[in-house]
Amino acid sequence: MSNNYQQGELVVDSISIVNPEKESVDISRLVTNITLFEAIDSPFVSGRISVVDGLEIANLYKLVGQESITIKVRQREGVEEEMSTPKFSLDATFRIYSMSNIETVNDTTKAYVIHFVDPKHFICSKNTINQTLRGSYSDMLLQVLQENAGFKDLPETAYDKWDESEPGHHQLIVPNWNIMKMIDFICKNAEMKGNKTWKNSMFFYQTINGKFRFDSFQSMTAREFPIPFDTMPRNARVSEEHDLNQPLIGLNTQILSYNVEQRFNTMLGSSTGAYASKLKTYDPVRKLEEENVYSISKVFERSNDTGHTSKFPPIRTNEPDITYKADDMISSGDSPTFSENTIDKSADISYDSFTVSKVNMTNAFSDESKLVDATSNKTITQQKGQEYRDTGILERQALLSIMSQNTTTVIIPFRSDMSVGNMVRLNLPTSEIKEDSSAGDELMDNRYLISRMTMTIDPAEGKGSLMLSAIKDSHGVDIKTYSPAKGATGPEQV
Repeated sequence: MSNNYQQGELVVDSISIVNPEKESVDISRLVTNITLFEAIDSPFVSGRISVVDGLEIANLYKLVGQESITIKVRQREGVEEEMSTPKFSLDATFRIYSMSNIETVNDTTKAYVIHFVDPKHFICSKNTINQTLRGSYSDMLLQVLQENAGFKDLPETAYDKWDESEPGHHQLIVPNWNIMKMIDFICKNAEMKGNKTWKNSMFFYQTINGKFRFDSFQSMTAREFPIPFDTMPRNARVSEEHDLNQPLIGLNTQILSYNVEQRFNTMLGSSTGAYASKLKTYDPVRKLEEENVYSISKVFERSNDTGHTSKFPPIRTNEPDITYKADDMISSGDSPTFSENTIDKSADISYDSFTVSKVNMTNAFSDESKLVDATSNKTITQQKGQEYRDTGILERQALLSIMSQNTTTVIIPFRSDMSVGNMVRLNLPTSEIKEDSSAGDELMDNRYLISRMTMTIDPAEGKGSLMLSAIKDSHGVDIKTYSPAKGATGPEQV
């Protein structure tokens, strides 16, 4: 016996709108498309639905942008008629904020798009903080969210991951910032406790299943989605004995399409401090200037086994950047000779390519009789002002630059158990010559971090898809010793 299953099969249980007068309506039969957006650089999940309305729902239920919308979706998984458990089902409530693209289909029907976002986005955008906070940045953020953004009412399970930051004796005066600006400041300046890789690599974001995370890049790379995906074709009919999530066979483990948007951009990387940069600081109390420099090679020397998508830097390091001129060849079968045309400093020591200037406020809150010298080896336990004593701010800038350089977009069948901030194995085809004839790209090593995700649902068809933005900050092999051509000589004529 066999069943016909669709890739990305799902069930939309309800799409309910409730207005402030507590009048509710289920519009699931009117919705032609649901799209949800999730990203590690976006604090809250947002989305939109396309509606074909022949019942005047917008007027009858007085939609003006203050309504709630609850979406409940379950995916098919396992075998036979098995559907996802509540843990991996989509059951989320949002706040409607816009209606757009209103078109008249006929005399009785209109089409329009309803936009929505997690309701806490409004709270964090409107509520301001004007107080002094003490402790670690991670504790400050949690305190503000719980006391000023309603997070205290959430269950403990809503905090999926909350990395502790160090040191624990910061003092911060928040000068009438809204909570969104506070979140942005904490993410840029917090340092995960025990971090061994990119400094200041914290992100605050919400996943589609409603969980909130204060997450470091190192923590993200340590979490891997258990199911790999590949581009191998699947059969249209699947035996009820086969799990839909089974690699190479399961319908929901196939990569439907992919696009390598960009593999590298070293011009952008050089100008935005991806490989090397400089931090110049000034202490207005002690009247001292300091300078710190960042190098990508130093980051990977600290640790390349953990905390990165792969193990090796994305560029050649510790050697000059040389441009070679190819001389004329006598015959097409000969290898050309080369001469050095331009010689430049190695990219990982070109510190002047990007400079950041900051002010150190070490003694701004000091109650000591003497000024504190933060550059000494003496341990400081008193509350201190905002400081920039290491390369943290430079490394965050470098990480964000590198994350925008190596990007691949992949579309897979719908699944509600996936989220951003996880590693995933994407086995993309390659024509690379290998001794063992195995598939895959050694340089990319098939390991990617999901930085953004777009969930698309078709309620009428009962299926959907996920578009993943997959990024890398490193390579799977050392680019300087990597030889994919396996001894090929001379220029290949193609």
